[in-house]
Amino acid sequence: ANLPLLMLAGAALSLVALPVANAYSRHLERAADRFALKMTRDREAFISSLEKLGVQNLAEPNPNRLIEFVFYSHPPVEKRLALARAMEL
Repeated sequence: ANLPLLMLAGAALSLVALPVANAYSRHLERAADRFALKMTRDREAFISSLEKLGVQNLAEPNPNRLIEFVFYSHPPVEKRLALARAMEL
């Protein structure tokens, strides 16, 4: 009899936990991008790869910030490209 209530509580908990877990994942992905750029020192290859992957995966290059906050486990393509262009090697 309590199953619907339990499922509702689980759904509510996941709505709170998902953005937190995704924020941590985006943090790790930014660190991985910086590490890759420092190790390879090949900004152009990194940028080219991201652009090709974005097109291939039909990625939204610049999503709405709320959608990014809730659903994206990786930084959007445009933010990753901006990091690569701004980073000193």
